[in-house]
This record gives sequence, C-alpha cells and structure tokens, in this order.
Amino acid sequence: GDDVDFATIGGAAPVGLCGSALIDAAAELLRTGIVISQGMFMPAESLPDELPGALKERLVERDGNPAFVLAPTDATHTGVPVLLLQQDIRELQLATAAIRAGIAIVLRGAGIELADLRRVLVAGAFGNYIRCGNAQRIGLLPHALDESRIFFVGNTSLAGAKLAAVSRRARRRGEELARQTEHVDLSQDPNFQNEYVEAMFFPEPE
Repeated sequence: GDDVDFATIGGAAPVGLCGSALIDAAAELLRTGIVISQGMFMPAESLPDELPGALKERLVERDGNPAFVLAPTDATHTGVPVLLLQQDIRELQLATAAIRAGIAIVLRGAGIELADLRRVLVAGAFGNYIRCGNAQRIGLLPHALDESRIFFVGNTSLAGAKLAAVSRRARRRGEELARQTEHVDLSQDPNFQNEYVEAMFFPEPE
C-alpha cells in the first residue's frame, strides 16, 4: 500500500514491537527499498522516486541514527511512538544468519540440497504468528523453497509429551526416532563462522 497499516493481537493499541512484527516490518522495508540487503536504511535522498510520500515521511532520526516510525505517538498505548531502529535490523540479521548457517551445515552434513526437502516443519508457538512469505524474504526460512513445502506445526514438544504419556505405541515411536537422530554441534563445526558471515546479508529480491 501507500502507507503502513498494522494490527495487534486482541486489537489493543500497540506498545512495542514483537518478534513476528519485526519480521513483517523488515520484509516490507526490504520490498520497498527503504532497507537494503546489507541491512541499512537508505538515506532519505536516495530513496526510490516511486516510494509513496507517506512512507518517506516515516523515515526519521533517533539519536543520530535512522529509524522508521511504525506507529506514531497518537496511535500507541503509551503515547510514545513505536520505532524500528537500525539496531533492531542488525539484531535480526544476526539471528537470521545463525539460523541460515545452521540449515546450510545440516543439509551439507546430510548430503542433500535444499530442493530435496519435501517438508520444512516450523515448531513452537512463535510460528503461529509468522507470515511465511515475510520470513522467507528476510531469509529466516529458506527463501528458495516453495511456500507450499513449509508447515507451521505448533508446540510439538508438548504434543509429543502428551502422546508419549498416554500411548505406548507413540512412546516406542519417539524412542525409535531419538535413536535415529544425530546431534549437530554448530559451535564445533569449522565451517560455521564462514557460513554465518555469508548469511549475514538479507537475500536479494528475486
């Protein structure tokens, strides 16, 4: 659109930025060209000409660093604007790079390519609020994989514990899977640092 639109869980006025909102905001800023793949805000004078004026006006400075206004003062619960800071983008890059590097190392260790994956299962309650396309745009989920292969499966550890508690068959299956599972210690992998550095930039637009 021509401006920022947001919604909160429960419909209350926003007070800050949660993890899933950070993913969404970063993905949209990458799409508009306000943030580039290196993770930096574009200077105001270098913003794309076709960028709507309402979005340009949201690019401000906070303590000498660029920031983007997601929710202005009059739209928040606290009367303090919700800003996306350069440091927020940098921390998102660090976390995303670690996940991307881990995926690359695990795939290499298994001797398979990304295209060979039939399904990617994203567990945990956090996944319930992630928009798949936005997570792929920033590289948190494999951006080269068709979205139809990515599934959000909720709190699998709790579901598995319940099954194991009430079903002997499920418990035996769990024990069988545990014996087949290989633990990969990324901190001991000699390639991790190189993969991590290479994954630091956001994916280029396709």
